[in-house]
Amino acid sequence: MSSRLIALVALALAAGPVWCDATEKAAELAYTGEPIVLPAQCTNEVMEELGLFCPADSPCPVYVQLNSVEFIEGKLFLAGNVHTEAVTIASILLASDDGGLSWREAAQRVLRASLDRVVFFDEEHGWAAGHMLDGGRARDPFFLLTTDGGRHWRRRPVFDEPRAAVIEDFWFDSDYSGVLLIEARLEDGGGRQYERFETMTGAESWMIREVSSRPIRVRRRPARRLNEWRIEVDEARDAWAVQKRTGAGWVTAAEFAIGAGACVIEEEEEVLAEAEAETEAETAAPVAETPEDKGVFVIGAPPPSATQPARKPASDEKPPTLKKPRP
Repeated sequence: MSSRLIALVALALAAGPVWCDATEKAAELAYTGEPIVLPAQCTNEVMEELGLFCPADSPCPVYVQLNSVEFIEGKLFLAGNVHTEAVTIASILLASDDGGLSWREAAQRVLRASLDRVVFFDEEHGWAAGHMLDGGRARDPFFLLTTDGGRHWRRRPVFDEPRAAVIEDFWFDSDYSGVLLIEARLEDGGGRQYERFETMTGAESWMIREVSSRPIRVRRRPARRLNEWRIEVDEARDAWAVQKRTGAGWVTAAEFAIGAGACVIEEEEEVLAEAEAETEAETAAPVAETPEDKGVFVIGAPPPSATQPARKPASDEKPPTLKKPRP
């Protein structure tokens, strides 16, 4: 077994994966010529966690922000977030296997987070870079990693402890070797600090190589692959247009509505009504009869006693585009 593989296994055993796959089979979103509307997924619990107050008479509109597109071996990936005018709700990572005709959420949304960029080194190894947002400030940068072409993703933090920092840039020159540039905000108003890291584990962990009070310039870096895809805002359709370069120019392959509904507090009465409806549906379902129910007794089984009768069935406006936050 190679030393690199041993190191990767050791890291996985020590840290344990933080899987970001959708807990259920993600519903496919079809593009039929009209912008796809992403679900807000804004429950009472989420609103409470984010400190949002969105009553029925004053709902909180939700918007979609798309920051990056990547195409690799017939697969499309989009990275961004969903947010209100006040807070970022969660990250989003979308995938399409058919050139944009249908889409699914490839990874579970990360609450209070945004994804800024998604890149693949080859058809199997990819990274989506993001950070948490606290009061509009970026902190705790992380990566979503895939080693199976985007079927499964796991989250890996850049730092072991909380830090006010943002990923400025990153790149990989193999499926395991990469460079990361960080801009950090020093505590107690100490200004900014710039750091360069390297990985030999595919972003499972990072080793610091340089610290500076000025932005770090790296002379040696691989040339970026020409991206034949882009994301543009179509103001007339109030949508994000995912476009492919062709000989005749840029052609739209899919669109996502900038608006994604609204956060609205679900009143307690509505929650109780839903719970009661579910209970009634369950109790109304027919109960399978046993031989004892029919008055027929299984040979070798004792008959129901007088004190324990046989069981019977139960009765009874366009939003501002979020700019990259400063750490």
